[in-house]
Amino acid sequence: MNIRLLCVTACVVLLSACMSMPLKTMYKMSQFSPMDIEPQGLRLAVRTDQGIQLQKGAVTISFGFESLGNGDLAAVKEDYAFKVVILPDVKTGFSPLLFDGIADNESVTVMQLSEQDAQTMAQAQALIRQYKAADVDINGYFSLGMEGKCFGNMSAYEYLEADLFLKTNTTEDYFIFMEDVDIIEQAQDHDIDLKQINKCE
Repeated sequence: MNIRLLCVTACVVLLSACMSMPLKTMYKMSQFSPMDIEPQGLRLAVRTDQGIQLQKGAVTISFGFESLGNGDLAAVKEDYAFKVVILPDVKTGFSPLLFDGIADNESVTVMQLSEQDAQTMAQAQALIRQYKAADVDINGYFSLGMEGKCFGNMSAYEYLEADLFLKTNTTEDYFIFMEDVDIIEQAQDHDIDLKQINKCE
């Protein structure tokens, strides 16, 4: 079964920002499988300017898999795009890593899968395990992306750096997935004007 995340092709910030992934994270992700994720315990955190009001969809998770099946299991192809939801502004229980080196003008926003999306991911993982147990080939992918259009009003910014943290389950701590990503520059590289009226969907 080949369901491991491929760092070079899978990390996405407005299409591509792998150059902002720390080397330590690249190694960690090379050892990581989406099957290790606890959907209910998955957390994402964005650290950026405190004037930014993140909205649902500021971070998205893409997850999918396919298999040709065999005599007992049918061919299958599934693709999911999950828009994580923002947790209330509660400071208790936050990992110290999220505030390590934080600037005076920065804040941290923590997000998670919705209840429905967490259940959907868990069901997908169960199906993958079924194929794996039957020794049926199955390929998959997992990627994270930050959507600048869901970062609120950015008309006052010439540049906007953001760090993305990932926590895969309740027993693990966060780790930096991407750091110092200029959201505006990444958008401009793909002909997206974030200073227009916010169009988060």
